[in-house]
Amino acid sequence: MSFNLNYLADYEFAIFDVVVQLPVNSKESLRFNQEKSCRMYMRRMLERESLLFYKIGARIEESDCPEEAKEEIRNHLELLEELFVTDVSKPRERIVFLRGDKLTEWTDLSVEEQLRVWRFVIVQYNSVRRLREHFGRERYLVPGYYRWTESPSCLLEMGNILWETKIVVANGGVNTKKAFLNYLCLFYDVSFPSNYNRELYRMENRENPHKFWSETSDKYLQWIQQRLGESEEE
Repeated sequence: MSFNLNYLADYEFAIFDVVVQLPVNSKESLRFNQEKSCRMYMRRMLERESLLFYKIGARIEESDCPEEAKEEIRNHLELLEELFVTDVSKPRERIVFLRGDKLTEWTDLSVEEQLRVWRFVIVQYNSVRRLREHFGRERYLVPGYYRWTESPSCLLEMGNILWETKIVVANGGVNTKKAFLNYLCLFYDVSFPSNYNRELYRMENRENPHKFWSETSDKYLQWIQQRLGESEEE
């Protein structure tokens, strides 16, 4: 049984078929698909999302909905996200820029105009991610061959250190510690604790706030010393 994907047509059109009308004079405002306000544009996107949640979500949740139909919609949304994320850093390639009735290149936009366009693009990006997360497989990565052998708390400790020391930073998208820690848990197929904030607070206020990190460092140093000893014997 094939899933009716026509409900996605309007949404995908709004995401990938974009015309930006640039101001000709100081009295005009930049328009992104006819919208001057990011707030109003976000509202329009939320309306489209709500329709999809109702039309597609209701069907998926029906007990007689075949697994292959659910798989089809998941695959479609994953492809949508992949196409958008691949293209999100290159708005010039999927957006038509007009100043009056004249085609304009991205490089001819002022810095202020480019930043204005990016605000609308981020609204689109967040919308695509919400859809993908709602209908997806509860993970962003394909299952791997690696598993975390310590407790979830230890993984949170390591992730917290990486984030707070800026060893790991966001490469676009959602720039929050929670998103990074959740992603790290997904990578190792570890359940992300619902009370992660409380767990982090407990770790940060204990006598040794980096207990796992310290113990792991000691084990690594022992391994290095052992290897150096074996090399000298050879």
